[in-house]
Amino acid sequence: MNTPLIFAAARTHIGRVRSRNDDTALADLKLNLLAVADGLGGRPAGDIASRLAIETVTHSLSTMPPSPEVPAHLALHRAVNRANAHVYAMSSRIPGCSGMGTTLVAGWFVATPELGLQLIVAHVGDSRLYRFRIQDGPTLTALTRDHTSAQQLIDEGLYSAEDVRHLPQRHILTNALGVEPEINIDVLTTPVLPDDVILLCSDGLSNMLKDSEIQTLLEGAPRSSDLELRELAQTLIDAANERGGQDNIAVALAASARPSAQT
Repeated sequence: MNTPLIFAAARTHIGRVRSRNDDTALADLKLNLLAVADGLGGRPAGDIASRLAIETVTHSLSTMPPSPEVPAHLALHRAVNRANAHVYAMSSRIPGCSGMGTTLVAGWFVATPELGLQLIVAHVGDSRLYRFRIQDGPTLTALTRDHTSAQQLIDEGLYSAEDVRHLPQRHILTNALGVEPEINIDVLTTPVLPDDVILLCSDGLSNMLKDSEIQTLLEGAPRSSDLELRELAQTLIDAANERGGQDNIAVALAASARPSAQT
């Protein structure tokens, strides 16, 4: 019997300050898909926007899988475009949803005979995707770049990544899903190695914990089953809440199964 290509888990928490949870997290083992969406704070129906975005991407990928004519990276790009159209349409037509929007980051694991296990990433906003790689020394790397004014300041060399953590405008988004009829989507493809761990999170985690602190929690945790990843997701959420839990927290995790586990 074939074992899954990945183990996965997803959890959200309202945090310690907010009165509504606008975050949605997904770990779909049938599609080998992870996703995190963070409904925009200060706008109505953020919870609806984040949920609709992920539901649309999931439905699109399940009904229109990749093909020779539509490779995986294009299929995911189209799915996120459809999510933007659906959220924008609901925002435009339903008074209680007017102006809603969300971030979205999705990681789709696709295996091919030629390239092995690949991760296709699509990203809008400031929810992040990290790769924790054991080979050549444990290293946590952010594979996405935040679509924020703070990131622009970093890119321009005006502030360091640590300095912008203390700026009041660090949360201002320069790109979000569902706010405009057209959207710019960052898409990338990267190989997945044995023992890689993929972490998707909302800024409720990344704003509370430094990357070095997230890496420490990943290093010390078992991650060879769905249950262990659920426990690790809860550990990350608990750590963010211990720092104040200033926002909703969403976490989705996947760990690649060792090749030796495949029979």
